Amino acid sequence: MKRVIHEFNRIKKPIGISCSAALLVAKCLPHITVAVGAREDYERAIEQIGATTIRKKVGEVHEDRLHHVISTPGFGHPDAQANQVCGVVFFFFFFF
Repeated sequence: MKRVIHEFNRIKKPIGISCSAALLVAKCLPHITVAVGAREDYERAIEQIGATTIRKKVGEVHEDRLHHVISTPGFGHPDAQANQVCGVVFFFFFFF
């Protein structure tokens, strides 16, 4: 997985992530900025790796243009509904 993430980053292919995938991608690309919800423990874990977090609401996205990573907090937000999270993930799939 690490090799694929690095290769996507190298060729500037956008990486769309939601929820806990932010932690996985941050481990591979530690200087990225990713969207998180309201869970402070999750936010701290990502920041300890060296990534930067930005708080977003369900359905909002953050684009790290430097690293070609688009993220959404997903179920890390207490008000998350499955249809909201899936809508953003499907957007990533079809438009990137």
